[in-house]
Amino acid sequence: MTNGKGTLVTWALLAGFAGAQTVEQRLQALEEKLESGREAPEPGSPAAQALGKKIDVVFKEGLYFKSADGNIDAHIGGRVILHWRNFIYNNERTQADSFAFRQVKFQIDGKIWKDFEFKVELSTTGTPVILDDGYLGLTRWKALQIRVGQFKAPFSLEELTSTRFIDLPERSPMNRLVPAREVGIMVHGEVFEKILGYGLMLSNGNGRNGPDENSDKDLTGRVWFRPAGTAESDFLKNLHFGVAATGGRRDGKAATAPYTFSDPFTGTTFASLGADAGSVKFDENRYRLNGELAWLFGPGSFKAEYTRTNDQYTELDSDHHHHAHFTGWYASATFLVTGEMKTWDRIRPNKPLFGSAGGIGAIELAARYSEFQINRGLVDSAYFNKGTTAREVHEYALGVNWFPNSNVRMSVAYAYINYSSDEHTEPLVIGGKRIDHEDVLLVRFQVDF
Repeated sequence: MTNGKGTLVTWALLAGFAGAQTVEQRLQALEEKLESGREAPEPGSPAAQALGKKIDVVFKEGLYFKSADGNIDAHIGGRVILHWRNFIYNNERTQADSFAFRQVKFQIDGKIWKDFEFKVELSTTGTPVILDDGYLGLTRWKALQIRVGQFKAPFSLEELTSTRFIDLPERSPMNRLVPAREVGIMVHGEVFEKILGYGLMLSNGNGRNGPDENSDKDLTGRVWFRPAGTAESDFLKNLHFGVAATGGRRDGKAATAPYTFSDPFTGTTFASLGADAGSVKFDENRYRLNGELAWLFGPGSFKAEYTRTNDQYTELDSDHHHHAHFTGWYASATFLVTGEMKTWDRIRPNKPLFGSAGGIGAIELAARYSEFQINRGLVDSAYFNKGTTAREVHEYALGVNWFPNSNVRMSVAYAYINYSSDEHTEPLVIGGKRIDHEDVLLVRFQVDF
């Protein structure tokens, strides 16, 4: 009898949806009606507590874990980036044409109890495994957030952009002058959401996994401004301006270069220490200034940055103090020929390869010009070897990026790097022969999630 009543009720409900065209549609409508009739459990009840502890696992451009009550919102991800570097012009090169892992990383990040962020990112290209990012943060207030641990200092848009999302396979030579990951504490936030933001960090000033050399701390600050950040139009809302500065004291040793002087595309060292390097120590204050401009408009973008340093050093034989300046800048442009919107990070193809729409993915063209200059006084004073140092580096780069889907990227880029000196001769000696330029083809294979 009970089964008979259940059958009658079922058929009566199905009859109420007679407008549905198929049995499947009727059943779906019935399920939706029954589902909508369920009442939410009372707050604090065992049913509500059980529902809050439920964790959903989804994969959307990454593996995400999220609890129903929002107290757990975590992401597990990683990346593998492989580069093939081919030197076109010079057989007398610093390294052979080869494949090499650019990055292999694993990370877990997210939020717990809604107001606390965390991230642990490990990196390796063999051994050992290195901690890249490791921090905790309080994110309760949009305008005032706190982060402690190891992470990138708020300086330079190019550096703050993940290696996964930079427009060409390598950053510009200017990047050699900027701070990257530091150990410290930072306050940051958006004073006006999407319009005005800032970051202020107090750190050791000695790089990734680096304990401080002295009791002084580096202070790094950055402010960015997007005047039309809340506009509905995509044409102007990603117009971006930014300025940053950092200062602190270091205790460099004699005969130690203050920065890494190598081109990111080729890996070639373009400055070598001279005869008087042993009598000079960069053991005083260092200040760095940075200005950035970016505009993302529809499928296109334009970006430019300028960085200048003021490095104080001591001549040990006379105890005199001097200033040296290093400068770098770049200007770049990109265009998605397949029509996608250019973003600050991940490109999402309108028609992914092997997708239901049968597309080819997204294709992007990229170009960049950049310069790097070494202080003339350091070359003239023999701190750098005048015969084997390029005082200026000029880079011209063109590339094509292909995104079969949002998690896969393949890039092909060509770079011409010109090295010049005040002597008007080929400044670099490689394989016993002098050169003044290099041509390199760089191919990237990347998967990240």
